[in-house]
Amino acid sequence: MKNKISLFLLSALLLSACDKIEHPVIEQISTGIDGLDYSLFPGDPGSYIVPEFTPSSNAMRNVLLEDYTGHKCTNCPSASQNAANLAANNPGRVFVAAIHASTSGNFQALDAEHPTDFTTSAGDAYATDMPGFFGNPSGTINRRSMGISESVWYLDFQWQSELALELQEPNAINLQVATNYYPETNGLFIHIDTELKSALNENHRLVIYLIRDLVISAQSLNDGTVDEEYEQEHVLSANINGTWGTALRLDTLALNESVQYHYSYALPDPNVDPTYASANLKLLVYVIDRETYRVVQVIEKHI
Repeated sequence: MKNKISLFLLSALLLSACDKIEHPVIEQISTGIDGLDYSLFPGDPGSYIVPEFTPSSNAMRNVLLEDYTGHKCTNCPSASQNAANLAANNPGRVFVAAIHASTSGNFQALDAEHPTDFTTSAGDAYATDMPGFFGNPSGTINRRSMGISESVWYLDFQWQSELALELQEPNAINLQVATNYYPETNGLFIHIDTELKSALNENHRLVIYLIRDLVISAQSLNDGTVDEEYEQEHVLSANINGTWGTALRLDTLALNESVQYHYSYALPDPNVDPTYASANLKLLVYVIDRETYRVVQVIEKHI
């Protein structure tokens, strides 16, 4: 999961009459790599097409529901089902990331009955760095700080009421995502359009989750058994642009003006692990206030 990534901001605006850019002008915002990784593009780099975006008019805020779970947590399957129901009842507005993490790691530990490692360094960091984590199952609702002891953490029976409140919040930033995937190289190119709808401060960052829709693996149940064919859903599998993402370029992000971010990423080989087949993958793209952890918008894009 710890694939080498490159991430870059396109600094030149696209001419509206053009549908292709040859060797787009890139501003480097990572170190040691110059430009998008065109070795992941199976063709002449000059023929690579950067997608164009049309204006978006999403007026309301969507919700990122992070379900902190573990394959040894016997109460976690019911919480995960609750998360799935909330997403199903709010299509296109509520998106789930199942994060296998805790501060102790006990429910995520490996043994002969639970051999699959679902943990990520980002998930471990969130459980540790965001104050007040109390155990699995627990969750965040756009990381609103109205949870247990005014933390971002909620018990699963609290998710629905907090989610309803968050869905009424106005949208602070429009997000759009386009992807190009090349199975010959396992190369994924991600293009994100941002449009500020209200003022944000310099603490805001753009984060990209790589999610596997479904992984069949062992799960302990509350009747004392282990379901070896359990359907682990919405599994956080990598952070494309790091644990805390990319700082928004607020110096260029004026109200109602578009700024784009461009990334290239080598996906795990689905011939080695079929759960990384493109049909089983999606991205969750969101913007957070790094100081308060609050998510101000999130969208989903299937690969």
